[in-house]
Amino acid sequence: MSLFTHARRASHIKASEVLGVDEELRAELTSARGRLLPVPISEDGYIKEWQIDAARIRGPGLCNELYGLCPGNHITLRGTPRLPAASQKNLQRADRFSLAFPSAWKMCWWARLDEGERAYKNARDMVGPVSFPNFFGKNGSRIFQIDGNLGGTAGFAEMLLQSHAGEINLLPALPQAWPTGHVKGLCARGGFEVDIAWRDGALTVATLRSKLGNACRVRTRFESDVKSDTPVDFKRPQDRLVEFETTPGASYQVTPRLR
Repeated sequence: MSLFTHARRASHIKASEVLGVDEELRAELTSARGRLLPVPISEDGYIKEWQIDAARIRGPGLCNELYGLCPGNHITLRGTPRLPAASQKNLQRADRFSLAFPSAWKMCWWARLDEGERAYKNARDMVGPVSFPNFFGKNGSRIFQIDGNLGGTAGFAEMLLQSHAGEINLLPALPQAWPTGHVKGLCARGGFEVDIAWRDGALTVATLRSKLGNACRVRTRFESDVKSDTPVDFKRPQDRLVEFETTPGASYQVTPRLR
């Protein structure tokens, strides 16, 4: 419960800052968020849905307590080191069940943990035994389930591109079943449109089009270089991370570093 509230309030605060509105509400939410209890982890290493050890009341395969992993950004691999490991335990338990819309959620959660094979397993469930071709769920009723219909496509995108942690992460959860391919027109936070091509499981080139001229941070599996029509002064603040300024309307190519 507290994790869901953390994530929701963080989203509202960020939206207020970006839009430059609701300063009073922003201050109220910021103050309230500071008084929330930390994310609870059980003695056996799971993230708890409630601060107290209440009985699990949801259906099989659901993990409401992982809202902060996705679509929120309260849990990140490099920003909150204890929480991803606990999240994995929750998901390993949830993976024992295969249902339509939970499979879509689990695709996104496993992708955020850079677990491509786990995400792919749920992707196969999503487009196979638990759903019809239009993603309508087979579990009990042939109905539209927005979590499955829209969440499934979000899961595929999350496996190829993420941008929730202040950086654009290319091919973070690429499964072995997709060794070679390309994708075009994915949108990343910060005002970037991204095309990605890869071969034999490794990036060949990613083209980033800057719409707003914001600074850009790009994470890859290997050391990378950045080029454009004009020389690009980029930095490497961490291993496999490049950082550079952009110009509105300009395109930038990120490629594996030549050795």
